[in-house]
Amino acid sequence: MGSGDEGGGKRNALGDMLHKAIQDVGPREGGLKAEEVDALSQLFMMAFVPTGQENPRVLLSQMSDDFVNHVVSRLEEAKKNPIVGQIGQFFLIEWCYRNGHLNGDWMWKWEGIKRGDLHYNPRIPLSMLQLPKQV
Repeated sequence: MGSGDEGGGKRNALGDMLHKAIQDVGPREGGLKAEEVDALSQLFMMAFVPTGQENPRVLLSQMSDDFVNHVVSRLEEAKKNPIVGQIGQFFLIEWCYRNGHLNGDWMWKWEGIKRGDLHYNPRIPLSMLQLPKQV
């Protein structure tokens, strides 16, 4: 992937953006499991070319606690990437769910192909949460 040559051709701009987004959120050591890379790629594609069929809740459930914690710990920095900026709130809400900061589950409801609503009920305002620290 590093050279930009894929099958004899150049990687397209979206491919470059996806590669950069994975670098921006991915852990520096240990890498990601194949299913995490797949789910992350689907979330990134949802941000730019949604089909209206994606379920971010299901995709995030395939990611380890360590990875979700890692992304949330560096969310402010990572959100500078336009792709990560589109999906960052999904990681935050999933982290809240896994750590007992929501009253019940959360869901994403599509309202057409390009738009949807995130539904969740926090126990306390999200701005008051102690998020994990970047290591």
